[in-house]
This record gives sequence, structure tokens and C-alpha cells, in this order.
Amino acid sequence: MNREIRERLNQLWRKLQKWERDGYEVSSLRSELEEFERQEGIVRRSKAPMVALMILLILAVGGGITVVGINYHNRQIAIREKLRGEEETRRKAEEEARKLREKVRQDSIRLAERLKEEREAKKRAMREVNQIYDEARIRYIMADMSLGGPVSYYRGYPEDLNAVEAVRRWSNGVRVTNANQFQRRIVEGKSWQIVYKGTKRTIDGMDVILTTY
Repeated sequence: MNREIRERLNQLWRKLQKWERDGYEVSSLRSELEEFERQEGIVRRSKAPMVALMILLILAVGGGITVVGINYHNRQIAIREKLRGEEETRRKAEEEARKLREKVRQDSIRLAERLKEEREAKKRAMREVNQIYDEARIRYIMADMSLGGPVSYYRGYPEDLNAVEAVRRWSNGVRVTNANQFQRRIVEGKSWQIVYKGTKRTIDGMDVILTTY
């Protein structure tokens, strides 16, 4: 069969398909065309396998895209979860650091307050001691004992708190370190006195330096 006849048959088939789409009854014409082609030995290749193949390809590609899309989505979720976890860890670390700084600050305040209280307590204690004792008199007595004044003499005055304190320090090993600057002598009208060496001037007890006081 020549090419022109085959082309005419193709045109008839196209028209037949159009009429069929338009709703006309063409089954008898279809049967006659099919019979004519059988008689002429014309074999038309069915498009069904090709269509099926294309559908399979589309499904395969679409499925692959779907899998890739799912994997991408899952990776995005994993990344977001990881970032969220890191952010939570950072937030907790910052909170712990803030709490630690606050604790250090509070401890520093408490320590400063305690040191202040201790200093005030020492000052109060010193004021109380000074109210009870005459430090200059105590040192004067200790200078006297260092220069030969009998300790027993001062033990004989238990009602004299300064003498009692001087004897207590002496018994505990407290000594005068600058006794060579003084002298024990009788001063006219004053009996025995501790004076600055080479003079008749009675010393100021606060010029007496003690070893551990």
C-alpha cells in the first residue's frame, strides 16, 4: 500500500476519533476501517504499552521526587530539632552562669557585711578594754618590771585592774623591747619613777613597746 493511501487512512482515523469525541456513533465506521486494514495487512501499533510505560516513568520519577522531598523534609526537621536543642542548652548554660554570678555577688555582699561586723566588734572590744584599762599605765608598770621593779609588788594590788593586767601579760611572756631607752630611779618628791634615760622626766607609757601586744 502506497504512502498516499496510508495517509488518507490516518486522516480518516483522526476524523473518526474527533466524531467519537463529539458524541457521534462511529462504531460501525470503526469496524469497517479495521476490517479494511486487516484485509490490506495493515498493522497499527497500539499506543497502550507506550502510555503505560510513560505512566510508570512518571510514577517512578514522582515517587523518587516524593522520597527526596520526604528525606529533605525529615532533614530539615532534624536540623531544626538540633538547633532547638543547642539553643536550649545555651539558654540553660546562660541561666546557670547568671545564677552563679548572682550567688557570687550575694556571697561577696555577705562576706563584706561579716568583715564589717567583725571590724566593728573589734572596735567595740577595744573601746571596752580602754574603758576598763589604762593602756599607758599598764605599759608603764611593765617597763618598771623590766627595769627591776618587783612583780610581787604589783601582785599585791588585786584591786588595781591595770596592775592585774600588767602582771597577766608578764606571766604570759609579754616583754618590753625598748627598755634600754628608760631608767628606773628615785625622783625627788615622787619616789621611784620610770623616766626617759638620762632625764628626770617621767615616761609616757604609750612609748613603751611590747613584744606581742
